[in-house]
Amino acid sequence: VYVTGSSFNGLDWDMRTVKHGPDGSTLWSVAYAGPAAGDDRASAVAVDATGNAYVAGYSWHGTSSDVRTIKYAVSGAVLWSVGYDSPDHADDGAVGLALNATGDVYLTGWSVSWSTGRREYLTLKLAAADGSLLWSASQGEPGADSSYASAIAVDGSGDAYVTGTSATGQNKNYLTVKYAAADG
Repeated sequence: VYVTGSSFNGLDWDMRTVKHGPDGSTLWSVAYAGPAAGDDRASAVAVDATGNAYVAGYSWHGTSSDVRTIKYAVSGAVLWSVGYDSPDHADDGAVGLALNATGDVYLTGWSVSWSTGRREYLTLKLAAADGSLLWSASQGEPGADSSYASAIAVDGSGDAYVTGTSATGQNKNYLTVKYAAADG
């Protein structure tokens, strides 16, 4: 069993990922302190067919947050750690994570525009081997004040499905988006 979340280090929050054995014993526990002195929060974990764990969330770097994704080996060693900062350089973060059959990583979360203050879905596809960005997409319901992604799933063809809510004033709607495997 793999569990992820955050732990306080005395100054700020770190991403914390723990692997438990079949009997509940702790096999390893790893804290990740991001590239800047600030809060790092994990919100999603997935495990591939070979036992590598992928963790997603965000890292705060003083003026805004960026998506943070980490790939851990079966032993708990960090294989790669990558950040993503949207073109507007505002707040970004991940809330959901899924893997396709080859281990490529699909993330969904949020991106906030500095110019409009509007929050939209942010969906990324990263290469399993090194975390390089394969594609990114941003989506909100036209006319909505903000859209909040809450979950992502990937089908056998590698197409991604993101769902959440979209809000205009007091009115909320469901918003589900399908992204093609090749280019989002």
